[in-house]
Amino acid sequence: MSEYSDLISELSNPIRIKILFMLNEKVATLTDIAEKLGEISKSEVSRHLSRLTKHGFIQKELPSGRKYEISSFGKVLITIFRPIDFIFRYSEYFRTHRIDDLPMHLIRELDLMKDCEFVSGTGEVMYKIKEFQKTPAEERWIMIAAAFPFESVSAKKANYILFPEILKLEGASRKTHPKTQFRIRILENITIAMAFNSLGQGIICFPKTNDNKPDYSEVIVIKDVKGIDFLKKLWEHFWSKAKVYA
Repeated sequence: MSEYSDLISELSNPIRIKILFMLNEKVATLTDIAEKLGEISKSEVSRHLSRLTKHGFIQKELPSGRKYEISSFGKVLITIFRPIDFIFRYSEYFRTHRIDDLPMHLIRELDLMKDCEFVSGTGEVMYKIKEFQKTPAEERWIMIAAAFPFESVSAKKANYILFPEILKLEGASRKTHPKTQFRIRILENITIAMAFNSLGQGIICFPKTNDNKPDYSEVIVIKDVKGIDFLKKLWEHFWSKAKVYA
């Protein structure tokens, strides 16, 4: 047990975590690492490298031995640590919202949303949603349990996952956008709302800790490829669970 405690202790230091992430991107010398960190002395960096090497997180690159590289053990730990780092970074949000309806394999990939923007407050959220609605896109994907706030979104292709009681949304959308090609599936229990489009814009919101419906007062706005990739994977998960709507 003490060995596990030692390993956890090593990973509790933010400088060592930064070094691990750095070496996970590419090999580097002591000087390279010190220059990139820029916040501590070269001797301190050397001490951190020694501790990481001692526990097998990193190793000297062969044959020169001048550069450091992350070990296979270090890569495993980085994979596990990334979603934890993301949750800690936005702990204020995740303390009040639950993500237990996500499949485990996607909880492990939460860090794909690391370049997101957290938006709170009715006015700010509405502005972001209207911005999303007004942007013309070839295709859109929307999962929602209420007509608000994505009730009128136009595109050549529209994919919906809906709660059974709001199928009127589908009827209204067909009348408003007769040229849109719709694909619709029904899910009995929708606790997460999300929307994204073919232009790489997305929004997702989770339920509050003691609630079973999406919290539209605080949303996560996605504008990068990795974040959209996460939304696509989450969409496919729920799409496969939903029933086809004839």
